[in-house]
Amino acid sequence: MQLSEAIMKALGRSRRVKRGAVYRRGVGPVVAVAVSVMLMGSVSTCENNSPPSSDSTPPKIYILKFEKSGAGRGVQTTVNSGGQFEVGAYWLGESKADIRVYADDDSGSKWATVTSAFSGKCSSKPGPDGVSYIGQGLLSGNFPDQRQDAPSGSVRESFVFHLDKLIEDETDCGWYKFANMPDKRQFFAYGGTWNITAVAENCCGGRTTATFKIVVPIT
Repeated sequence: MQLSEAIMKALGRSRRVKRGAVYRRGVGPVVAVAVSVMLMGSVSTCENNSPPSSDSTPPKIYILKFEKSGAGRGVQTTVNSGGQFEVGAYWLGESKADIRVYADDDSGSKWATVTSAFSGKCSSKPGPDGVSYIGQGLLSGNFPDQRQDAPSGSVRESFVFHLDKLIEDETDCGWYKFANMPDKRQFFAYGGTWNITAVAENCCGGRTTATFKIVVPIT
């Protein structure tokens, strides 16, 4: 499968940190945005097709990602269900690690979903004064549930979900007001463990559930 790659320009971002709070390095300020999952490419493997009368093989779900090599990209690796891997916060991005969940079925699938459960460290968005706070202890959260559907009456050979931005910017840890804060603020993940669950169903009820663990070291 050949898919075109979207190149995202890294945004230079800076902020001040309240005395007594720890600045989170390697990850810029985060914004709460509901993201539409981007389906890469327009090749035949992602086109919509008429569903077959039967399909005894459930979809295959896996992750593709790029390793870091020196100052740039290295080899692309495959992670199968049950696998886990570590990725530095500085290496998240579609022009870097480009972590993608694939749900493939040669005969086509009707839909696919990706959900998450996070545990780790979180920080707030900068307030009006530009100050960001680090959450106390380990917090839990998740990024917005992701779903893709083939149009009614058809199936799709491949669904693709991009995770980098969801991990880096979209994992919501909730609203908190800790002792050193002037008000309640929303916190987002910047380091810890993401447990990923992906589910896909083919034309005829064959369903696959795959799980993955992604660790972003806390710095």
